[in-house]
Amino acid sequence: MTLFPILTGPGSLDPPSIQTILSPETYQSIASFLSAYGSLQPLLPGIIISFLFLGSTRFTEGITKKKYPVRYKAYQRRVGMFSPIGTVFKGWYLQATGERKKVDDLLWGPVKAVNGTKKVN
Repeated sequence: MTLFPILTGPGSLDPPSIQTILSPETYQSIASFLSAYGSLQPLLPGIIISFLFLGSTRFTEGITKKKYPVRYKAYQRRVGMFSPIGTVFKGWYLQATGERKKVDDLLWGPVKAVNGTKKVN
């Protein structure tokens, strides 16, 4: 096993062919399944950690949503779950629909202009 399985030699991560995936014999025994999908084994730790991360995120979001139902819903409408680019697109969408000020006021409180600068209450 290598630290960077994608950078190993050719043939180490060959995906199974379509015929192998669609063949019923592939799923009749563990040995045939492992022979078909064994080349993807180096990716399993990363996939498992990703599912663990997603599950723990959903769990903690559920707790927060129960504690702050209105503001957390506004937060979810304003901020992307994992990607910063999602936050940008959500901000643009809220701006285009005219809801950004309402959502931002729920999250950070109303913004007032004081001497030409914005101040959050």
